[in-house]
Amino acid sequence: MLIQVYLRTKNTSGSGTRIHGINSSNIEYIGAVDQNVIGTVIGTTTDYLNLRTNEISAMYISSNQNVGIGTKDTKGFKLGVQGKIAAEEVKITAYANWADFVFKNDYDLPTLKEVGEHIKEKGHLKDIPCAEAVKKDGFFLGDMDSKLLRKIEELTLYTIEQEKELKNQKEINKTLEERLQKIEKLLNYKKQ
Repeated sequence: MLIQVYLRTKNTSGSGTRIHGINSSNIEYIGAVDQNVIGTVIGTTTDYLNLRTNEISAMYISSNQNVGIGTKDTKGFKLGVQGKIAAEEVKITAYANWADFVFKNDYDLPTLKEVGEHIKEKGHLKDIPCAEAVKKDGFFLGDMDSKLLRKIEELTLYTIEQEKELKNQKEINKTLEERLQKIEKLLNYKKQ
């Protein structure tokens, strides 16, 4: 479907006319042929473009190229959304603090006892924000993914260490079982 867009200057009536090179402070609205307003420049400056549907502001584009959907306040980010977002995929490009440092030889892995003490004292994992902080300040996806990956990598190291201890314990149990069988054989021999 092709929509023809017209601009109407302030204090003008009618369906509008095609205008090129007009000062944007003079634009009252941008509308489709059927008079449904699809956008409005607010005020007498070019601070932002307000796109509306059915007289409800839907999107704002500021002069510094920030886009707000349902809000003018992007809180300093390039995109601000008032409400939920659905997407098929979100890609974080170039994140410098990825958690692979956990696998370096010089990484100071806390003991499980230290982890337990921190949880008992603070009520959350070390280096992970508490619920109150998240409620107040929110969190950045890239940063939180890295922190969660760090905890997964730490858990992997604990699991590897526990597997070594379990294998060692199995060897000890096997040796003890063999010794016990020898002792039982000796005792049974003496009874005869």
